Amino acid sequence: LEGTDLVTSGLTKEETRLLLERKAPGHVWRERLGPKFERFRTGEFYYLPWSDPWIREYVHRLPPEAPLEEATTYAGVPSRFSPEEMVDWHPQDMLYAPLRTPEGKIVGILSMDDPVDGRRPTKETLAPLELFLHQAAMVIENAQLIGNLREARKQLEAHAEQLEQKVEERTRGLRRSEEKIRSIFASSPYAITVTDLNGNIIDCNQATVDLHGSSSKEELIGRSTFEFIAKKDHKRAMENLKKTLEQGLVKNLEYTCLTKDGREFSAELSVSVVRNASGNITSFVGITKDITEHKRMEQQLFRSERLAAIGEVATMVGHDLRNPLQSIENAIYYPKNECAPKLSISIPQKAVEMLQVIDDSVNYADRIIR
Repeated sequence: LEGTDLVTSGLTKEETRLLLERKAPGHVWRERLGPKFERFRTGEFYYLPWSDPWIREYVHRLPPEAPLEEATTYAGVPSRFSPEEMVDWHPQDMLYAPLRTPEGKIVGILSMDDPVDGRRPTKETLAPLELFLHQAAMVIENAQLIGNLREARKQLEAHAEQLEQKVEERTRGLRRSEEKIRSIFASSPYAITVTDLNGNIIDCNQATVDLHGSSSKEELIGRSTFEFIAKKDHKRAMENLKKTLEQGLVKNLEYTCLTKDGREFSAELSVSVVRNASGNITSFVGITKDITEHKRMEQQLFRSERLAAIGEVATMVGHDLRNPLQSIENAIYYPKNECAPKLSISIPQKAVEMLQVIDDSVNYADRIIR
């Protein structure tokens, strides 16, 4: 009803331009199709005669006595005919009808002027035009639908193009991420192994091949990881595999692993689950580290600590033993070198020998302590 498009017949370009400038806004048309104008309705059409004082005053904004040339209504272009050329149609009469779809939706307004016979319309003369009203409404609605469909198609094509660009960007991003992960996977100093849910190897890096003494990655793919774990650890490995399914990750598990030729070595293993886009677990990824040297250094450190502790204990024991030894040595010195000469007592040979044995034993014990 706001008059977004205009189609005319029988008008010049200048008259069409003038009609666009003078078009009535939507609220005016809503009023003209409302109950106030119901008495001017003839079938689907509304006929507003200039002869009606209410029409002149309310629609054309003129007092009844005002001359015709002062009419400033929303009506369109000036009439090409004078009142004398008409039978009972007045140049300021208005004839219009809404273009309604079968569902009752108004898609436009049809207005007419200057009937060729100069007569005001009747229900009979308007009957053929009523058929045109319905046809025109359906044509306009179809045209709008086609226009909307074309617009929707353009938007869909634009959206599809944007979506395709996003997919390409996402694909490139995923490819870069995959290449980065592959690079890390290949260059990692730690053995990385990917297995299915049964523990069968589906991928691994070169560090894994080297760790187990294999000649190539293909030699490992398809084999069970349990083949490379000592039998004594199989039960514990199975329990930890179930724990990984429940918790999603287990870290720093120590196992005795095997090389291709059956040599055992100590290893530390961390395992996590791999999920797909739906969140379902599809595989495991494990990182294995040879800790043989670490264990050797641990044992060496333990031995060093034990030796240090023994040395500390020996120092304390030696210190505590020297005190009584020094007392024994002093006690021997006194009767042997002090008492006997001063008292002019001759010490029996046997006693002298015994004192010497004691003195030698003290010296021997002191050497042991040192």
